[in-house]
Amino acid sequence: FVWELLNGLDDGFVNAYEDVDFCLRAVEKNIPIWYEAHSVGVHLAHATASQHDQEHSQNVDKSWKHFTAKWLDTGRFYSAMGFWPMER
Repeated sequence: FVWELLNGLDDGFVNAYEDVDFCLRAVEKNIPIWYEAHSVGVHLAHATASQHDQEHSQNVDKSWKHFTAKWLDTGRFYSAMGFWPMER
């Protein structure tokens, strides 16, 4: 249900920050985010599209630029988090 409501992951991210973006979009729609301390995940090294260090670094840079443009430059991040930087 939440996946459909948020239209899945943003394709502008390349293997970095898409999970953060998904959670922030959920927060904007007042959907609670839960932390489950006892969950276990297994990461299979190099099982994703970014198999080389240089390529991965470029993807992280591209994703960070997309995140910055979408959330930081627009102020959406601070609005979603409920504060502005000068308030802290």
